[in-house]
Amino acid sequence: MIGGFADVPTDDAENVLFQLAEGDTSLYANHAWHDAVERRGTLSAALRYVDLAVKSAFEVKGPDHRHMARQFGGLIAAHPELRAYVYELLKSGTPSPGLALLARAVAEEPDAEGLLLLIKIKPEQTHSLSSWRTIESVVTEHVPAENWRGAYDIVPVPAAGLRRKLLAMTTDGGHENAAARCLNLIDCIRDVYGAPDSDPRHPDFASGRSWPVMTPDPDAT
Repeated sequence: MIGGFADVPTDDAENVLFQLAEGDTSLYANHAWHDAVERRGTLSAALRYVDLAVKSAFEVKGPDHRHMARQFGGLIAAHPELRAYVYELLKSGTPSPGLALLARAVAEEPDAEGLLLLIKIKPEQTHSLSSWRTIESVVTEHVPAENWRGAYDIVPVPAAGLRRKLLAMTTDGGHENAAARCLNLIDCIRDVYGAPDSDPRHPDFASGRSWPVMTPDPDAT
């Protein structure tokens, strides 16, 4: 029955889906309910879903948070308005488990603005959120292979503006400096996939700052 509400294209069905969970909060731990909200595919359902996360409705008996972060990430990618709303919540909200979940969702489907936001907020979680995969998805794109169905090439995309802003955020360049670490990972990713011809080697030559700014990684081999 719960799954059926995902496929009924009316506002009433959406309202009932959320009202059922308001009346019986055990549904907040029900995978079928979460999947139904995701499958609705509407901005209104996505906004209500995010608001419940902010209120930590899924914290007590919620499903797997990694799976939920991917669900939220998919919704963020599908709705630009939702992405902007989530970013405002992360910028202005008091740290909470709900906002931490949304931050992980942004890490699943980031853009340049989202990556910078992840570095600015929750410093203690920055390393896990700004991972190789997260950064790679911002500075590369998947291009379908011409002669191989289902395959794709990973090619670099311009990121001069992102790198310039990251350089401005760097401090001592140590391994614990998240912005410097992000710049270092971008260079590592470009060692693998190449760099766009339009991107300068120095992120912001006019700034007069030395490059590179990173100090040696003690864990490097």
